[in-house]
Amino acid sequence: MEGSNSLRYRMVLAMLVALGAQACGGVVQTRVEYDAQSCVEQALRRGGDAGTIDAARDQFTDGCERGDAAACSQLGVMYEYGLAVAMDVQRAKELYDRACNQGNRGACVNYGKLLAEGAQVATAEEGSRLASVEHGIRVLSQACREGDARGCGELGRLLLTKKHDTASSVVLLRQACEGGHSDSCYLLGSQFDHGEFGNDPVEALAFYQKACGGGHQRGCLHLDLIYAKISARRSSVKVAAPSAVACAPGEACHQRTAQRQTR
Repeated sequence: MEGSNSLRYRMVLAMLVALGAQACGGVVQTRVEYDAQSCVEQALRRGGDAGTIDAARDQFTDGCERGDAAACSQLGVMYEYGLAVAMDVQRAKELYDRACNQGNRGACVNYGKLLAEGAQVATAEEGSRLASVEHGIRVLSQACREGDARGCGELGRLLLTKKHDTASSVVLLRQACEGGHSDSCYLLGSQFDHGEFGNDPVEALAFYQKACGGGHQRGCLHLDLIYAKISARRSSVKVAAPSAVACAPGEACHQRTAQRQTR
C-alpha cells in the first residue's frame, strides 16, 4: 500500500508539474525563474481534467495537514475557485493566511488579492476594522518589498483600479513585468494601447511581446492586433485639401490633384 501511495504521489506531482510548466509558457524546472507553486496555481485557475483536479485536491490536503505551506496555498486556490470542492472563499482566505504566516510569499499575494476584493477584515489593533482594500495593499506591499514579482503586479493593478494612482501603478507594473509576471506585462500593454497610460502602440507592442513570451494567451492575441494597428498607421494616407485656384475671366481653371502622402 505504501508503494502504491508513493507511486500515486509521483504521478500526481508529474501531472501538476506539467500543468504548471504549460501555464508558465512551457518553462522547465531547471530555469531559475520557474516558480513551481505559482505556475501550478495558475494552471489550477485555468482548470483541467477532473481526474487531475481530484488528485491535486487530495495531494494538497495531505500536504497542508503535514505543514506544507505551498500545499495550503494551492488548496486555497481550489477553495477560492470551487475546484473539486465546494467554493468557500472564507476557507480559501484562512488557508492563504495560514500559509502566509508560515512565510510563503505566494500565499501572501493570494491573501492580499482576496482581501482587496472581499469584505471588511478585523485587525489585531484592539478589534478595530480596516477596509479590506487597505489591508490588501499592506499585505501586497510587504510581498513586493520581499521581491515577489506577482506581489508587485497585483499591487500595481490594485492601485490602478481601486486608487486610480497611475504614477505608482506604472512603476510597480513595470517592475513586475521585468520580474517575469506576464499578467503585468499584458496589463501594461493594454493600458498603453487604449487605457490610463496614454495611446502609445509602440510601448504596447513591447509589453504584449513580453506577455506573449511568458505564455499569456491574451497577450499573444493582442500582439497580433497591435501589429495590425501599427501597420495600418504607418500605411495610412492623408489627402491634401484642394488648393484654391485663381481663374482669370475666359481662362480654363484646372484644380491641382490632391497628392496622397504617406505619414
